[in-house]
Parts: sequence; C-alpha cells; structure tokens
Amino acid sequence: MRGLDPKAATDYILSLKPFGVKLGLGNITHLLNRMGDPHHDFPSIHVAGTNGKGSVCAMLESTLRAAGLRTGMNTSPHLVDLRERIQVGGELIPEDTLATYVEEIIPLVEEMSYSQMGPPTYFEVTTALAFKHFAREQVDMAIVEVGLGGRLDATNVLLPKLSIITSISKDHTQHLGDTLAEIAGEKAGIIKPGVPLIYWSQESEVKAVIEARANELGCWCENAAEKVRISNQSMDKGGQSFDMQAEGMHWSGIRVGLLGPHQIKNAALALRACHRLDQEDLGFRITQVHARKGLESARWPGRLEILGDDPLLVLDSAHNVAGAQALAEAIRVLPYNKLHLVFGAMGNKDYPRMLAALAPVTDSLTTIRSPEKKERAADPKELASAASGLIKDILASEDPLDGFKAALEKAKPEDMVLVAGSMFHLGPIREWYLANELRK
Repeated sequence: MRGLDPKAATDYILSLKPFGVKLGLGNITHLLNRMGDPHHDFPSIHVAGTNGKGSVCAMLESTLRAAGLRTGMNTSPHLVDLRERIQVGGELIPEDTLATYVEEIIPLVEEMSYSQMGPPTYFEVTTALAFKHFAREQVDMAIVEVGLGGRLDATNVLLPKLSIITSISKDHTQHLGDTLAEIAGEKAGIIKPGVPLIYWSQESEVKAVIEARANELGCWCENAAEKVRISNQSMDKGGQSFDMQAEGMHWSGIRVGLLGPHQIKNAALALRACHRLDQEDLGFRITQVHARKGLESARWPGRLEILGDDPLLVLDSAHNVAGAQALAEAIRVLPYNKLHLVFGAMGNKDYPRMLAALAPVTDSLTTIRSPEKKERAADPKELASAASGLIKDILASEDPLDGFKAALEKAKPEDMVLVAGSMFHLGPIREWYLANELRK
C-alpha cells in the first residue's frame, strides 16, 4: 500500500497555517506525549534571541559536525523548502521520511482538533516532527532555535545541555511586550534549573532580567559581550576574519563564512558556547581545529548572502529595526557604486524606521508585497510613502519578481541590488534567480 506522497505531506502541514500562533506549552506537550515524548531522547542546545539566533545555530551545527558529531538542527522560518527546518548531519529531512512522519501524525492532529484544546498549529507540528526525526536518527546533539519569544514557545519543552540567548531588541511586541525588559523576560523563559547559559547583551535592562533569572534557577551564566575582546576585524566578499581573546581562548585569524560585523559577535557567542560545552564532560571534545573549520564552512542562506556579480546581488533577511541597522553598517564595506534596494515587510513591522536605517546607503528603492501572508504584508505604496522623504528614486510593485527584475534592469554592472525586509519574499526571489542563472 502506497503511503502519503511528499507533496501531499507538505501541503497538509501548510494547511495548518490558518490556525495561527498559539503561545503556550499545552498543545505541544500533549502532542509529543502521544508520539512517545521523542524530545526526551536526544541532547540539545536551545537558542533564543531577537537577531542572530539562526546564524548562531548554523555556526554551532557546522562546528559540532566538524568535531565528528551527528547533528540535528531545527530552525525557522524556511526560505524555499519546508524541509530546511529539519536537518540531520547538514542534510534536509528526506521527502519520503517527512511524508511517513506526517502520515503518522495526522490521526493525532485530528484527535486534538475534536478535543477542547483544538488543533495544533503549523509551528507545533513542524517542531514535533523535528523532534521525532532527531530521536529516530539518534543525533548526538540537536541545535534548536526558538520560534517566537521563548517562555511559551513550543520548543521550550526541551531540557537542554546549554541555553543560549543572542542579542535582544524590540520585535514581535504584540506578543512579547513593549519594553526590552519585558522582551528579555520572555527570552529568559528558556533558562532551565542548573542548565548553563551563555548570552550576549550590552543593554543594562536586558542583563538585569537575564542574570536575575539565571541566579534564581542556580545556573552558571556568562554574558559573552563582557567576556570577549574582539580585534583586527576585516571583511571581503568571501567572508571575514578577526582575533578573539577570552578566558581560556586567545585565538587569532579566525575566519567566518558569514558576512557582516554582527556575525563576528554571533561567531564569538558560538565559540564561547563551544568552550562551555567542552567543559561539560558530555563525551566529546571540540578543539580549536574543529571550531575554526566549523565557522569558516558555516553557511546561512538569505543572511547577507552574495548570490551574483555584475551587478552584485545581495540577499538579507533583516526584518526589524536592529537588523536593518546592522545591514546598513555591513554593506558599506562591500564594493559597489550605486545601491538598488528591493524592500518588502510585514504590516506590523516598524518599516518606517527600517527604511530610515537603509536610506543613507540607498540610491533607488523598489517596494514590493511579500507573496506569503499577503493579507499581513505591508502595501508597497505605503512602504514607498514611508520612504518618500528619504529616497528620491522609488518604484512600488505589487509583484515581488516584477519589482526584483526592474531593479536588476536598472542596475549597472558596478552596482548592487539588495533584497531585504522580510524572509517571506527572499525565498521566491532567490529560487527564481538561481533557476534562471543555471539556465544561462
């Protein structure tokens, strides 16, 4: 008897999107329990934060794999293929495997749908499928990225070996709170009793919240931003390098495959996490050789990613004010004459301030509507209006690909086309460009 085909399996998972966001651990706990509690069957590292958590996950995964571990990685959102969210050993979950898992989980989803708790969400189901895959594949370590916040995120059922919190800024305020302290409180919700914590913050209100929670739960805690000294930074189109000094680490010429000064901070955080893991006596060693190889080979598509030359084509998933500010700083060191920005955003984002951050480096702007979640996407005309006093050359396009093509046609070989503002249009544009480049 032939089982569920891969496309039908993916379509079923995507059909759960209308159930929206449901913060809380009740549904995921029930679902995982009915699946045999697979999240208890593998060790993990749990990563929360506003910006940089996906990059830190990618760097950690690459480093642990270089150290010979069988790794799992669960991240979100995906760019093109839903299977990007669930990886083992650097490979996407096979289509047939995912289809088998979906076929097994459908009766559980239906059972919950007719109960008082209601159906699990799209994110809860993908999280449960990731944990099932990691358990079945017997990974040595899973690196799991928080989806939203931390305290009430579906991934927070884990009891990890190490917790990590990347930099925190204002985002998703409708769910997490209006102040940095409130947002930090939600992120600090991943801290577990006695589990070591590494975090990065230079904000006093953030540090106060995180340190208080770690002390309350008896956790060893390090603010890497205060322990690490970074020097001799340099960047080219192929990556960047830096020297780093910290307790037990005095390394020079560290090479990172990801671009942008913010990625050096993420790399330093990942290195401090590896240093702590090495002290936890978990049955494996992470040497300097492993760490250097892992950081240099780490890739994270859609994060200051250079896809082409003549013109220089760069994709970045900056989707909040802090991300846009970091992006504006990073691209200044890249070689280009004029910059043509293709920008789309969700309607609930602070896109006026995002555009204000990018305006000083932008010569022309094409605003687009993100194709996924169109009802939530900002109107391209409203985006154009928000930038009208900042940028002179502006075009509003409903279709993201038409807008992207218009920017490419406008750009000269010595220019840059930068696509930014939301993950939800990066994927389709990236997929279209790569497919057409291969045909040339």
